[in-house]
Amino acid sequence: MKLAIGLFGYNPGWEILLQQEGVIYDIIEDSDTDLEINDHACLIIHNSSAIKDFAKVSDYIENGGIALFESAKYAEIFDRKLKQKKIKYIFPAENSLFSFLGLIDFYTDFKIVKDEPENYLDKNLKIIKKAVGKGFISIIPFEVNSLSANFRSRRKRFPADRNELPSEIVSEVSRGKIRRLIQVLLTDLFAVRELPLIQKWYYNSARESYFIFRIDTDYCESNDALELYGICREYSINGTWFIDTASESRIKESYARMEDQEIAFHCDRHRIFQDRNTNLHYISRGLDKLEKLNISVSGYAAPFGEWNQSLADVLEEKDFSYSSEFALAYDDLPFYPYFNSKKTTVLQIPIHPISLGRLRRSHFTETEMVNYFLNLLAGKCADLQPVIIYHHPAHKHFEVIAEIFKQVRELQLPVMNFEQFANWWKYRNNLKITGSMTGKKIVLKSDNEYDFYLKINYRNKYCIIPFQNKLDLESLTWIEEKRIAVSGQNRKLRKLHWRDFLYNYESYKGKKRR
Repeated sequence: MKLAIGLFGYNPGWEILLQQEGVIYDIIEDSDTDLEINDHACLIIHNSSAIKDFAKVSDYIENGGIALFESAKYAEIFDRKLKQKKIKYIFPAENSLFSFLGLIDFYTDFKIVKDEPENYLDKNLKIIKKAVGKGFISIIPFEVNSLSANFRSRRKRFPADRNELPSEIVSEVSRGKIRRLIQVLLTDLFAVRELPLIQKWYYNSARESYFIFRIDTDYCESNDALELYGICREYSINGTWFIDTASESRIKESYARMEDQEIAFHCDRHRIFQDRNTNLHYISRGLDKLEKLNISVSGYAAPFGEWNQSLADVLEEKDFSYSSEFALAYDDLPFYPYFNSKKTTVLQIPIHPISLGRLRRSHFTETEMVNYFLNLLAGKCADLQPVIIYHHPAHKHFEVIAEIFKQVRELQLPVMNFEQFANWWKYRNNLKITGSMTGKKIVLKSDNEYDFYLKINYRNKYCIIPFQNKLDLESLTWIEEKRIAVSGQNRKLRKLHWRDFLYNYESYKGKKRR
């Protein structure tokens, strides 16, 4: 029994998601391919023209296969009717597999299969799970690729246990939560066939989370930069400093003297533009200043977290290894954005977009700031996701940063900088593995030279182990899956508030001054 997922036809959105999760998969390009029950553990069938012989798909499922459908293709193959509905956001149903995710932003059209409410796995998300012959299928009412191709941004409020909530202009779509939704759905489907879902682990060790700290230095005085640097050194935090090159003297006084820290590029002028040439001008000017000071950089983070395709083209031309913009993605795993019919070569590393500056603007006390980030740390670690946060030294609040670092050390979280994480992720993306299973025994193959780790999901449990060619499921030590609901989830997160207009105006005026 082969353990690969079969993706029916090339689809950039699905491929980004599957690569993020590190599952074993291949692309079924030939519609004439025979679909033998043991050739794929599961099929993913999206709105593709690759499938011409619908009978082969239905035979595969009825003979005991499992498949994840996008609803439009399911309706076409099985002759069902759809109801279309515009969806902005949804709270998953209570006590469903997905309730721990909290509010999910879609901003897309749902195509809901009609007359099947008894088969809902989640009645709010309109996700269906049903038996078909000897097999099982799940059906999602949205198209992954259209969500992946949504590059719009908007102001959103983020949960906290208080009345006034922090906000930021971020990606319109909750990419990270949709990825997690699909991962949970695939794990659930694999359990139907009593098969393990094998993933290349997110990290280069068996640890369940990592801490990564980003510093944006715009409008930062040297004494503030050096004070934060001292705190990083005290707690052995290898941070990444995205520096503003407006003042060469400040670079010499502070950033050029730092040890055990990564230096990356933020801006020369604290704005980005819609046209390519203006972006190219200011980025080139900043890089020239760094070159004169013998400072080399591999990473970039845009002012205000903004992203657009003309900026992405310039970053690729300037040979950046990675960038980090929460208007494109936040609270997610790294990926290569796909636009203009190609993937960019610049890895996107999403972060948590709420900084101490945004908390201060929402009138948080320092105690509330500490609690916000301690809750974030706990939630990310419980969900096995990386903890990637950022700070502006110009905003000070260094005591809060020290408390966060203290908790990182108490949790014994390993620390990476952005360059290390980017290099690891690129290596991980190139790892090729195949797997098969007989009884409870698994055979895995890889031609990669260095050690790496796997996460094996099986019957609502998991384990994280070094790659091995041969595994016995009965000899592994399993951990119960932890899915902790995010607190502070309620309707006011997306209810329009007068402060949204104020903050948008402040953002607009701030950019015009720059």
